[in-house]
Amino acid sequence: YPGSISKMLTIAMAIQNGLPLEKTFKVDVAIPVDKKFSLKDEHVRKSYLKPSEILAFSSNVGSVLILEEYIGFTKQRKYLEEIGAFTPPKLELSPFEIGTPIYNSKAWPKSTHYTASYGYGFSLSPIHFTALARSVLGTGRKSNLTFLKDGLKNEDAGQVIFSKETILKTQELLREVVRVGTAKRANVNGYDICGKTSTSLKYDSQKKVWTNQNKMVSFFAFFPCVNP
Repeated sequence: YPGSISKMLTIAMAIQNGLPLEKTFKVDVAIPVDKKFSLKDEHVRKSYLKPSEILAFSSNVGSVLILEEYIGFTKQRKYLEEIGAFTPPKLELSPFEIGTPIYNSKAWPKSTHYTASYGYGFSLSPIHFTALARSVLGTGRKSNLTFLKDGLKNEDAGQVIFSKETILKTQELLREVVRVGTAKRANVNGYDICGKTSTSLKYDSQKKVWTNQNKMVSFFAFFPCVNP
């Protein structure tokens, strides 16, 4: 599961659908996800957050509220399909060497839509996520990666999914994550770095529970921010 780095995808979808960056969301609430689990932000110390702060302080509640108000379940899944989240990435490798995404191909319950907004509910390889991020931070279209120089020369002919304005605003918000948020240690003098941190719980298949004992920590970064 990619975890909180996926919040950049949710934010981009919402900006594309009219999310104003000055909007505030009340995040000191509990959101029922299913019969057994209610979502809370134990680590967030403010009651109201703007989109930049939802990313900077990695608010799961904020991501769900943005999903409900500015994206909706149908558009969320459509965006993920359009940028290629549910198909293996294209690379100059044998198909047997490319990780296939793991997800529920049937209709998603509300709980899956909620968790997908902050990085659970589907599983991707790191290089696959990088291709998705390139869509919302660079090309605005479904993107591929390559090991070859000039390997993407003729790539930018596909359908435009995210506008240039959406891309620039998303880049701007990810700069705040490094400048004042959870990735401050990456704020290196002389380098205009943007990024997003993630701490994902691992699933214990024997006990059939998510465990706090084992976690996957990741950091997605790009620079320079305005021209990665």
